Amino acid sequence: MNKFKKIISVMSLCTLTVSSCFTSPFLCFDNIYAADVSNNEYNDTIMINLNELYENSLLNNNEASNAVTTAPVTSTVKASAVTTAAKKTTAKVVTTTSVKTPDVKTSTTAVKKDEPVFNVFDVYDEYQMHINTTTTTITTTVTTTTTTTTTTKISRGIDVSQWQGNITWTSVKKSNIDFAMIRSGYGNLTSQEDPKFKDNIKAAQAQGIPCGTYWYSYATTVEDAYREAEACYQVIKNYKFEYPVVFDIEENRQRDLSTATVSGIIEAFCSTLESKGYYVCLYSYANFLNTKVYESTLNRYDIWVAHYTTNKKPDFNGKYGMWQYSSTGKVNGISGDVDLNYGYKNYPAIIKSKKMNGFK
Repeated sequence: MNKFKKIISVMSLCTLTVSSCFTSPFLCFDNIYAADVSNNEYNDTIMINLNELYENSLLNNNEASNAVTTAPVTSTVKASAVTTAAKKTTAKVVTTTSVKTPDVKTSTTAVKKDEPVFNVFDVYDEYQMHINTTTTTITTTVTTTTTTTTTTKISRGIDVSQWQGNITWTSVKKSNIDFAMIRSGYGNLTSQEDPKFKDNIKAAQAQGIPCGTYWYSYATTVEDAYREAEACYQVIKNYKFEYPVVFDIEENRQRDLSTATVSGIIEAFCSTLESKGYYVCLYSYANFLNTKVYESTLNRYDIWVAHYTTNKKPDFNGKYGMWQYSSTGKVNGISGDVDLNYGYKNYPAIIKSKKMNGFK
């Protein structure tokens, strides 16, 4: 009986009328299921009780058909509902006296002909078939990640100054040279502009060769470095450069300076040119960069390292954007030896995107 009460209690949640259960029995079961769908344990109990109810009710029906009352009773009883966890019935039942003896009445049941009849257990079986054949659609979203790897072409370049004399840039272009670094001057005076700077920059760019420039330093103090930066700016300010503006520090006298002083000189020159809108870079030979410059300074600026070796990379501890790997190169259009370089960054794209070095 306790299980019966629990089932009846669940049925009360459905708030369905007896007639609605008859007209739509699956609706009744679905509402029972929905009423407590979050309570899996309780639902399992309901299903178990339904099975037990099915078996017990069959037994009770058989016993009732053979039951005999011990006192003469004539009464009419209406069964308001037969309730399971899955269904309410709508049949009205009338109990009447069908057999009379001196002391005994045999009780039988009859169903009113004007009421519809259905078997709640058949409904239960049909509902089980219904839920077992329900199709559940699961939508799976698949996310595809595409990784794009960009490989930068290694560029071939040269660096030149007045010491290369008159250069035939049309011939240089045909030698598959991708860029040129052209010296603009040295020292702390504008009068120390490289005598070939203007000719070289105009002729190289006329051939479509991307160019950068470098300023050779003699500075031994931070104050000298500021003056050199101002002199450099005055010389280069009317030109555009697809490659960096480079501070070249390699003099023997600078080798004798402390690391703090060398780093201060580099910072003074480079920060001054940066403030004027230039993409700056630091040049020196590998051993100088490894031993005379603070790591924080090396990390702040792009590096152009010089190291002549047959190895596949320079003997430099840090990152670098260009490598000067030879001082004895041969290029058509240039008499004598010329420095050869590899470039590892797409400087024209970087500088133009940042709108630096004269580009707007």
